Amino acid sequence: MDSHFLSWKDGYQSGGVQLGFVFTKEDRTDKVIWPALLEKAYAKAKGNYVIAEGGYLIEGLRALTGLPGFSYKTNKIGTDSGDLFSADDCFTMLKTADTNNYIMALGTAGSGNDQQTNTCGIAMSHAYTILAAFEMTESGTTHKMLMIRNPWGSTQHTGPKWQHGDAAWTSSLKGQVPLSIDVDTARDVGIFFMEMDTFAAGTCVDNFAIMHKISGYSTKWYDKEDNAVDIEEQKWEITVPANIGTKNTVYVQTDGYPNHIDSSCFSGTYTFQSTTYNAGSYMEKYDAVYTGPANTVDNNRISYLWYYDQYSQTLEVKGTQYNAGDKIRIKVNWWRFNNALADVSILYYTDMDV
Repeated sequence: MDSHFLSWKDGYQSGGVQLGFVFTKEDRTDKVIWPALLEKAYAKAKGNYVIAEGGYLIEGLRALTGLPGFSYKTNKIGTDSGDLFSADDCFTMLKTADTNNYIMALGTAGSGNDQQTNTCGIAMSHAYTILAAFEMTESGTTHKMLMIRNPWGSTQHTGPKWQHGDAAWTSSLKGQVPLSIDVDTARDVGIFFMEMDTFAAGTCVDNFAIMHKISGYSTKWYDKEDNAVDIEEQKWEITVPANIGTKNTVYVQTDGYPNHIDSSCFSGTYTFQSTTYNAGSYMEKYDAVYTGPANTVDNNRISYLWYYDQYSQTLEVKGTQYNAGDKIRIKVNWWRFNNALADVSILYYTDMDV
């Protein structure tokens, strides 16, 4: 990190102080700077503040936790061909994740303005925590519910149902809400409730993410920085111990950081280390995982992904897909389209001592 931080142009003090430091609160009363330090570190990893603005849930959660995650679009919930799962199956997945104490979150669609609200009265282009997935039953009717929190600590959720003050909240149903949350005061800390059919409809929620935190697992990180070749392939691998006992799932994930100056900062071209680059183009990346003995591992590709800069997913290697002494190899190809110096980070999440 360096000593440069975001600042207000005119400050907030009497008389207008130039380049006033950006504290956590706009009124500058708290003097808290750790969020600014954290944001700075993230901006340095991503390349600059502009690239670090916004993004996908899974990317921010992985940066904060070091955990592998899976991201899903709500438009893939349904019974049509091409859908990933039904609403019931999706709820079961969320409820299982809740039971396992996995980290869950959701995101809303929008054009980047989180001061706008959608049809449910919640902010667009915004991220929310999913605190719980639970069921409530009354008079033979079961409601599949999600407890959601706005990190701003407030909410204007308007429904279409289960909003604050909704007559549907009977005393019996209120008593079935987990985590000792009082439905009548929940909104004072940003908590609201959504039924699964509303969640799955896709009008209020655009996407959600689940981060897997497993007892006995740890994260292994590997980094490749400042690649100077436009098209580059790199390989990373771990070796399965010869004395492996139970073979559990191994998670593999990569992150790519284009490190370019975004077109919203500059247009045309710019020069970096005596080389001219186009401003504002994003990186593409291709990941593939292979398993097997060292002499044949490249013949057994078990899964792959191709995507643009931020939208990266986790690849799973099931215990049935490797043996003692095998290599688990990740190959990464990235195309920078004349961007400056791509960086790539590799994550292995496993319970093996590798």
